[in-house]
Amino acid sequence: MVYKFNKKSNKKRPLIIAVCLACPIAGACVYFLAGLLPCIVCTAGGFWAGYSIWKMLNRLESTRVETFTESCTAYTSGGEKLVFEYKNITHAGLVKGGPNDGQIFIYDENADKILQLPPVFVDFESLKQELSENTPWKTYELEPDETITAHLKKLVAPDA
Repeated sequence: MVYKFNKKSNKKRPLIIAVCLACPIAGACVYFLAGLLPCIVCTAGGFWAGYSIWKMLNRLESTRVETFTESCTAYTSGGEKLVFEYKNITHAGLVKGGPNDGQIFIYDENADKILQLPPVFVDFESLKQELSENTPWKTYELEPDETITAHLKKLVAPDA
């Protein structure tokens, strides 16, 4: 099944779009302060900044997770493709507490790969259910300032 980023979960999306539109407008307003040549340069810079922000937003919103019978694949906002075979996953679960509260994660200790998934995916509950059926699922209770990676370090290498 494919779980895509839920655009409605991004509360700052309208603000980001407004900033994308405001960048070239702000560059055009330089005409009234400094003249035509600085206006052209600033408007071009505004278009470039707005386009860069828009690309970043689209990359974030193209994040998705695909689950299969033997594995799951995550396509991150950075363009990275992470494949986790269920048989290789050593830790997986739901995080309660800490700065990662409500996220799910899967960790392959042999490949030292971790995937953290915040609850911003369409049908997040089904994703949790599917992963809990195929992985060594647990609920991890964390301290208020403890991250899941710090907690896993204690589990994997307790003497370190």
